[in-house]
Amino acid sequence: MMRSSRSRIAVWSAGALVLAMLVPGTALAQAVKSIGFPIPVVATVNGDAVTIVADIERTPKQIVSCTYRIDTGPATDCGTAVAVGRKAARYTIALASQPVGVHTVDVLIWTSRERGQGQTSFTILAPG
Repeated sequence: MMRSSRSRIAVWSAGALVLAMLVPGTALAQAVKSIGFPIPVVATVNGDAVTIVADIERTPKQIVSCTYRIDTGPATDCGTAVAVGRKAARYTIALASQPVGVHTVDVLIWTSRERGQGQTSFTILAPG
């Protein structure tokens, strides 16, 4: 049975897509890698203070860096990760005197091979 040129192109395209996903350094492989893995981020508010907790299923030794950003503010270092069990780490970020309103915090963690990201929102209420 002879395939048409259109079906040969479809087969070739599918093969190229699989190859691009499997071969490191290809544009598609880099795009898939850049998406990263999700990081659960939780905010706990107490008055005008907030505590941000970010957990990652990597050991502290595997983590290269961690930064967080509140709203559109500058990226700030998360501090030191604390081991949680054998294969996980936790960042706890305490922030005092946050302004009234709804805020978003973005956390970005880099390991030697990939990145993870997470986001949450919190609300600071006016006193009284």
